[in-house]
Amino acid sequence: MKLLIISTLFSFCATICCSAQVSFGVKLGGNVNGLLDRTSGSLVYSVNKEELHSGYGFHLGIYSRIGSGDLSFIPEIQYSKKNAGSYSYDLLEIPLMLNYKISKTVEIDGGVSVDYNFSNIPFDKKISFGGLVGLRFNVSNRVSIISRYIYGITSMRDVEYAVVNPPTNTTNLKSYWRTFQLGIGYKIK
Repeated sequence: MKLLIISTLFSFCATICCSAQVSFGVKLGGNVNGLLDRTSGSLVYSVNKEELHSGYGFHLGIYSRIGSGDLSFIPEIQYSKKNAGSYSYDLLEIPLMLNYKISKTVEIDGGVSVDYNFSNIPFDKKISFGGLVGLRFNVSNRVSIISRYIYGITSMRDVEYAVVNPPTNTTNLKSYWRTFQLGIGYKIK
């Protein structure tokens, strides 16, 4: 399913690229993120039972807009720093989005994000996927305020540990990112 979504998105991009305008820009902003155990719906705990509270971080990167008119494709590449409890994560995120202009000042984004975790935390997976939705508010022809929510689709952590109550059970903890990003984009070309 994931491969089908990404293949469809790249095919759409190739179709648009043949007849569309291309622009580039930079972006930066802040993150509010957390890890959620989807099976229990509760906050995630680390191996030593430390609750991984929601944390703050930042992101910065570059983007391209491919297309003209109301519909366009926006691939990005960005560095993102996420914190959860006493853990700090360094991620390379690749959001791939379709963008639709609702009006001259408001646009909506939707797509997927492929994240590569290059932090040195041994029980975490290196690659995870998420779905995203967001809004863009165009302040001028060059400046946009970008808001986005990313919902983890694949687990970025699989940890098996003993449950305290009752003490004989074990559980496999699967952790999923939940991230809200708010930033500013500047169109260079």
